[in-house]
Amino acid sequence: MLLILLLAACGLCQSAALRCSRQIGQFSPGVSLRYKEALTPGAADAALRYARSEQNAGAVVPTFWREDELTMQAPASGRVRQALCLGFDGQANAVYGADYLAGTAPGSGSTAACAVSAPLAWSLWGSQDVCGQTLTLQTADGKESRYLVCGIFCCGEELLLYTAGSGQAFSCLELTNVSRDHPTQSVRQFLAGAGLGEPERICYDEAMAWCADGLARLPQTLLAAACLAGLLFGLPWSRTLRRLLWFAAALAAALLLPGWLAGLPGWLVPDRWGSIAAWSALLEAGRERLSDWMTLVPTARDVLVRLRLIETCLGVTGSLLCGLAACLVWVLSRK
Repeated sequence: MLLILLLAACGLCQSAALRCSRQIGQFSPGVSLRYKEALTPGAADAALRYARSEQNAGAVVPTFWREDELTMQAPASGRVRQALCLGFDGQANAVYGADYLAGTAPGSGSTAACAVSAPLAWSLWGSQDVCGQTLTLQTADGKESRYLVCGIFCCGEELLLYTAGSGQAFSCLELTNVSRDHPTQSVRQFLAGAGLGEPERICYDEAMAWCADGLARLPQTLLAAACLAGLLFGLPWSRTLRRLLWFAAALAAALLLPGWLAGLPGWLVPDRWGSIAAWSALLEAGRERLSDWMTLVPTARDVLVRLRLIETCLGVTGSLLCGLAACLVWVLSRK
């Protein structure tokens, strides 16, 4: 009975870790660039024109966005609220890829659509059934704009996602469809072609999401390895049959290795496996990217990603501890 409970707890922790890593992937679709001085509307418009032109050989997709504490009013209820607002010009999911309870995210190119979090919907209208309602927002430039609510998304705080459109300054830029194998070159090529200046921080969020997913799958990988070892050593195989099983396991690993390596981002695969310098360069690149991400002045989305990363680590730790305890119980029960 204890063994079943431990295995169930291991599975629950593993499921929680995988769910959190999936959410990290939702909020980390590409590369995030943060500017100390906000980009002018002219610079953003020029970059968007370049992205739509044939000169953008890498087909990188830019999304400009900003985060402000703004005042809004719901005309239907008369309620006024001040909340965190994410204004974007591009793709909504590149800025805040949340799960939607109703409706959809604001579409690219629309300048009169917005989506609200469930807590904000309750604060302004006292209900979550608010798709089609209108909202008056006092934007960062002091103007009032009316928006149509097109979606309600999951979030633990009051948050508004709206289409800012051109004419506003943006301090953040998300680049999606960036090369997985050579993200640094892809980003540099786009910045040079679009005529954008050097950002204060470049965060390779997609790489961080991939690492979080790999971490979340660690317990099931170790469990599979433990089951294989138990199968090879725990059963009374003859010496000849045991050698055949080892050969089959090694052959299967050799056949699966190329496919596994092909699924890795190119920057994670060293150029020369036997070169210490290549491994040192790989570790240094990983350290620099982690340092840039950890020292970043966090936005609301960054805070959420960090919380999910902590939850992923806790889930993995719980799964490993429960798995080790289950193995210990199983070994003791056989004595």
